[in-house]
Amino acid sequence: MKRNALSASLLLAVLLAACRAAAQPTATTAPASPTTEPSRAAAPVTFPLTIADASGVTITLARPPERILCLSPGCVDILVELDILPVAVAFQLMPLAELPQFYGDRAAAITSISLAGNDPNFEEIAQARPDLVIGTPVDEPKRATLRPIAPLFTIVDTGTYSQLGEQLRTIGWLVGREARADEAVRRFENRLTAYKTRAQGDRSAAIMGVFPFGSVVYTTASPSCQLLTEVGQCPWPVPVGATSPSAPIAAERLLEVDPDVIFIQTFKHRATRGGAEGSWFQAPDKRRELEASPFWRELKAVKAGRVHEVEVWPWGGYGTRSLGIVLDEALPLLYPQVFPRPLP
Repeated sequence: MKRNALSASLLLAVLLAACRAAAQPTATTAPASPTTEPSRAAAPVTFPLTIADASGVTITLARPPERILCLSPGCVDILVELDILPVAVAFQLMPLAELPQFYGDRAAAITSISLAGNDPNFEEIAQARPDLVIGTPVDEPKRATLRPIAPLFTIVDTGTYSQLGEQLRTIGWLVGREARADEAVRRFENRLTAYKTRAQGDRSAAIMGVFPFGSVVYTTASPSCQLLTEVGQCPWPVPVGATSPSAPIAAERLLEVDPDVIFIQTFKHRATRGGAEGSWFQAPDKRRELEASPFWRELKAVKAGRVHEVEVWPWGGYGTRSLGIVLDEALPLLYPQVFPRPLP
């Protein structure tokens, strides 16, 4: 299989995997029960530590992790908030790491883990010498292979912003950076409050993706859509039985909602190395097909020129850093007269 096809399949897996329901991590200091939540304010974490991850699997860490390898975008979001440079990331995550709001030029020091078949290259992972690998429950089949290298700790990449903030605090506590985690959560929450205070809440939005297989709209299972319901309307409920944060676009439903603003996820930032193929979110044939559709030209957002391309990675809303970017980009486009520019 060609590398770009694998890039696409892995990227889609990363973007959609977190829609699977999973419990939030809980932790204890050994030898207490791993299901008992510790009083983190009372005392710092001590090791060895037994902790349960989002898959419900318990791992034991002999010492605080210092060399963390990311298989998920949520991991990258968490580590940048904690001011920790990951020792390596799966190659499809390099466009996220290289964004100026994330690591920018510092990302040059991050090792990019390539593919070996449909899996990350485990030999390269071993060479990176991580002491913790962070992924999502979709990475569960890799746990046995990773075990001789480093323990796998799974997190969720979707959820409410409160859940994602609590997850950030969990990792912050684990690595001894609780204060940074708390500061990041407070910064995001204060920013959201400042936007909510001034936003009228009456503008509706659609967040879309245009793929080779067709176009989708992101539902309230997507953290970004759910966040926009706090400052406006993102009226795309989760379909019954859905296992994804997105749903195929139905022309009738799009016309019924007739959103004020449409955001289309795309790759605006070109990764310098090892990143996922931008063409996956830049399917020109499907984009032309969508824009040529009679229903598309009837939408008020299209007529008013309020269709905007946004960077796919932050708009996945994988954590407080990503969601803060969504707020700063969305609010001036939803309410330009109230927010001529993002809040300082």
